[in-house]
Amino acid sequence: MTTTYNKLVRDKIPEIILEQGKSCEYYVANSNEISRRLFDKIREEISEFEVDATIEEAADIFEVFLRMLEHSNYSLSDVARVANLKAAKRGRFQKCIVLTSVEDDLIDPT
Repeated sequence: MTTTYNKLVRDKIPEIILEQGKSCEYYVANSNEISRRLFDKIREEISEFEVDATIEEAADIFEVFLRMLEHSNYSLSDVARVANLKAAKRGRFQKCIVLTSVEDDLIDPT
């Protein structure tokens, strides 16, 4: 029986499968599909974290996010710097405020 996955996996997964005496087919994503594959993967990992919020699932999200940054030519320190600037100007998400409406919507609440 063959199971089809067709998804981005960690670099050592084919090697681990082969070490288990199994066979697998895989390829390296081309530059045109990397972004789509990364977005698909982060959605998958976030869904898994929503169901089971373990440190391992958080680490998977973080790993994919780091690769997304690299693919977009950003560093984690770049993102942290901009996040801090935005936090100073607009706050963070610590209070978990839910905006329900704005009279005469003249502001961008995001």
